[in-house]
Amino acid sequence: SSAASDVYKRQSLYNLPMLQPMVSALALLLPIGALYKVQQAELHRDSNFKKLSICNSLAVIVGGTTGLYMALSGFGVWSLVGQQLGIHITSALILWKTCNWKPSFQFHKDSVTDLFRFASGNFIAKVGVFISQHADSLIIGFFFGPLALGYFRFATRVTSLVQLTLSRSLQTVSLPALSSVQDNEIEFRALSKKFLRLSSILGIPAFICLAALSTDCICLLYTSPSPRDKRQYR
Repeated sequence: SSAASDVYKRQSLYNLPMLQPMVSALALLLPIGALYKVQQAELHRDSNFKKLSICNSLAVIVGGTTGLYMALSGFGVWSLVGQQLGIHITSALILWKTCNWKPSFQFHKDSVTDLFRFASGNFIAKVGVFISQHADSLIIGFFFGPLALGYFRFATRVTSLVQLTLSRSLQTVSLPALSSVQDNEIEFRALSKKFLRLSSILGIPAFICLAALSTDCICLLYTSPSPRDKRQYR
């Protein structure tokens, strides 16, 4: 299968056989995530962000508690796997319990055709986004090894944290707002420009400040903030 082939390539590339059981365990996130994506999409469509926030908060608490307990119990890196599984399983249970939509065994050919037409284009776009986001990690891991890749991922985590904090809430609100005016081209363009403008106003100053304070941020988050550590990252 493609998953088994991917595992083999990863462990051969980085010479880390321990990746195989971990990736196999993390592969469970795919079917678990598929169980609640429709309910999650309905809440986004209805702009029911209160219920989404409660669900996400509870899932993060359960997953974080699971990962912390496993880490304190000596499971090592497997605690991260437990954390992710805890988050997804909790999200699935809460959304299935609180949302009215449930799957049925009825097959509608017209619905499948419409979904396939949309999903095929969206899938290609998602593949392109995935490649653009992870190609650098693959190249660094291949040429410089897992240690250099770890340093790189630590650095990108800082920028990702800022990006998610600033843009995630805006993206969550923009999707249902834009979908509500998708048949009105003029209003759709005006609203798209409004969201892009707001995203730029929030993001550009934040990333400029992050670039100016990058050394201090690395020392504060990952090392002891001593002058020697600061000189190390200059």
